[in-house]
Amino acid sequence: MPLLWNPKQAPVLNALDAVTRGWFPRKAQGHWIFGLPKSGTTVFAAALSEVTSSSALLDTPLLWGTAIKPLNESEMKAMVAAHPITFAPTLWKEPNATFYPEAAMAASQANRHILLVRGPLQNIRSHMDRLGLKGDATSVDLAALHPNHRPAFLALADDPPALTLARRWRDTHNKACWNTPEVQVHTYESFMANPEAVLQATAQHLGLPVLHQPVRALAKQQQPPGANRNVRPEAFFGDAMCQEIERLTADAFQHITSTGA
Repeated sequence: MPLLWNPKQAPVLNALDAVTRGWFPRKAQGHWIFGLPKSGTTVFAAALSEVTSSSALLDTPLLWGTAIKPLNESEMKAMVAAHPITFAPTLWKEPNATFYPEAAMAASQANRHILLVRGPLQNIRSHMDRLGLKGDATSVDLAALHPNHRPAFLALADDPPALTLARRWRDTHNKACWNTPEVQVHTYESFMANPEAVLQATAQHLGLPVLHQPVRALAKQQQPPGANRNVRPEAFFGDAMCQEIERLTADAFQHITSTGA
């Protein structure tokens, strides 16, 4: 089985980073699996790891909180260099890096990466479900949120959180770097409909071998299921909010999905 590193292992990884830091020069060569929170990147990266027998970093606290204060290229390179064990795997998956992909890609010697896109209505519903927010909420009670999630709403606590996340969805997927040969774009929906085909295309783009079927990764619940996962967006948000989310994200959704699967 390939090696999968998750946030629970961060203390051990940090200790190993401290011990090995500076011992030997190492060129980090991780392929990024980009995607907003709740876009399905965990199951995608785990399945790709299984199919290609590649090691994978599945989230790292080192980058938590950087969505609001994005790292620049020099900061990202310094972060990777200072943590040679944490960033040793072949696949790197951390949603926060999706907010500053140019700097993230510059920190790796690999020149092929993936962006996984989930439709905005389902992505935002899943994200709000994870945060315990109601779809038709008109403001955010910051005190009720986990400290890790407050920064995204600090300046917009009096706005509907669904619209705050919709604007972030739009702005993140409008980045020019997604429409380059280095980045292959897939939708979460196409991945779930035909995982073998999408994973094969992904492996080919990254130059990784296809060795196995993604049996275990797809059979496992990678993230806690949301209470409203089977609720239609119209029922979760209400028709008016759905229409506003679609208005804000329609152009970005059409553009980003036209570049990939």
